[in-house]
Amino acid sequence: HADGDGWAFHEVSAVKTKFFGNSVEIYTTTGGRELIFTDTGETYSWNTPTTCVHNLIVGSIWLEHYGRVTVKSDKSDVRGILNFKQSGWAGARWHEIEGAIVQGESETPRMLLEGRWDRSIKGQRVAADGTTPDGEPVVLWAAADRTFPRDKWGFTNFTVELNAADIKYEQQLPPSDSRLRPDRRALQKGDIAVASAEKNRLEEKQRSERKARDGKAETWTPRWFRVGASSKGELSWIYLGQYW
Repeated sequence: HADGDGWAFHEVSAVKTKFFGNSVEIYTTTGGRELIFTDTGETYSWNTPTTCVHNLIVGSIWLEHYGRVTVKSDKSDVRGILNFKQSGWAGARWHEIEGAIVQGESETPRMLLEGRWDRSIKGQRVAADGTTPDGEPVVLWAAADRTFPRDKWGFTNFTVELNAADIKYEQQLPPSDSRLRPDRRALQKGDIAVASAEKNRLEEKQRSERKARDGKAETWTPRWFRVGASSKGELSWIYLGQYW
């Protein structure tokens, strides 16, 4: 869950996996993502493509996304459809995306989309027939340049910023916030021995606490979320507030 001025976002990720010897597929069957604009009450929701990690045992590890992603609003019949292409031999169609902004049950295209999910996506407006170009293509999204040095972790700017705990916010975070975990801090600094020891300490502490609860027949109750139904009626975890 995350929220800000005029918006709120929440996501439930219930992933499943399929192993194929030297690769694994990661996909979701339940859960979803919703972006709510609190000033208008409009909600956008979308699913995610399948992710496949190749060469788990032999060769250089690489991943790809494939499948259909639909972005829709609860207040409009306009939808965005993105088809993540599965790569072929010798990397053909690697990272490619094709799709359209469509309207109505007939899915009449209003804009055609193409690009790569790791570089950029362009949009081309089309006439009422859904195929004739209308104007010049425009770049709708482009991957940001890395401002942080490349390291062995390969983190993007977004990942680095998620993992960074600004000292001015630390006093506002609960002790359970993952940004404060000592094993993560040690790993960031490259101290593998300390990170491994801290990770083992935390896991042993969790096992001891669970054993104690089981001995008392106590049921664990999450502090920040409860089980409920999403706006689409699906099983979801509902944010209770009070975190900040």
